[in-house]
Amino acid sequence: VALNYNTKVEYDANIYKGNFVVVSDAFEDYPVGSTVVLTQVSAFQFSLTSPAVQNPLPFTLTVDPNTLLISAPRQKIGDWFLWEPSYTNPSIAVSGTTSFVTPCSKLLTVFLDYRVDQGGFGPYKLVLRKP
Repeated sequence: VALNYNTKVEYDANIYKGNFVVVSDAFEDYPVGSTVVLTQVSAFQFSLTSPAVQNPLPFTLTVDPNTLLISAPRQKIGDWFLWEPSYTNPSIAVSGTTSFVTPCSKLLTVFLDYRVDQGGFGPYKLVLRKP
């Protein structure tokens, strides 16, 4: 006999600020094991910056407290990629509806759709965990 219990996991804004460790980054801008700082913008928003761009700009992610899903419109993240200066005005947006926070395990999983003036790269998965 299996028992299923409905539980409500609540979003805790205090978790999603401060230092996070990079678990994985398919785009390879954030080195695995490195630290990323999340800055609280509002009760349901936090921001971070990319280490791989010239003149990094913070980009803001929004969490829906009812579903724990993450969203973000397209935002410029810097002037160009350090690994390829001819790729100008890099920007990101959250792709699809598979980006989310997991408060119990202090995880953040987000699919970022990268674009530059010269074209797009598509969505890449980034996973961060609070130590």
